[in-house]
Amino acid sequence: MTAKPDWGSVSTLFKGIRETPLQRAEKGAAYVALAEVYLDTMNSVSEKYRKSLEETIRDWSKLDNLGKSFEEKLSLAKIRATLKK
Repeated sequence: MTAKPDWGSVSTLFKGIRETPLQRAEKGAAYVALAEVYLDTMNSVSEKYRKSLEETIRDWSKLDNLGKSFEEKLSLAKIRATLKK
């Protein structure tokens, strides 16, 4: 049979940890950890944005090429139509 945890002492332990002031080095370590999380998050977001932007540029290039091809075909069709007259 396993012993049940004493949640009162766990709560007291956490309260003590929260209320104990951090040493200067601990504060520094916390700030460094926070900065690392921030930078990792921003780098991930930036990478996803860059990939999305590249994909959008590729799609726009395809559309631009299709538009140019259509304009050429339309121009040729108009020339042919005038030649048949």
